Amino acid sequence: MASAYLDHYRDTVLRKLAGLSEAELRGSRLPSGWSPLELLWHLTCVERRWFRWGFTVEPLHHGFTRTYLLEGFPPIRWR
Repeated sequence: MASAYLDHYRDTVLRKLAGLSEAELRGSRLPSGWSPLELLWHLTCVERRWFRWGFTVEPLHHGFTRTYLLEGFPPIRWR
């Protein structure tokens, strides 16, 4: 059940991003200044956090940091 929800959720986000140009992916129209790519990064981190901490009960030795959440991911360049 959870995997079906996550698949649907991921597909929905990717479909919404698929039609955007490079400039639209990296730019923002929001008061927060977040771009669609930054929102995608945030969603990835939150999901990863819940798998590592919430479901596997892995302790968060490093806290909720980008380094901890993105171990093994390539460096990110937003702009």
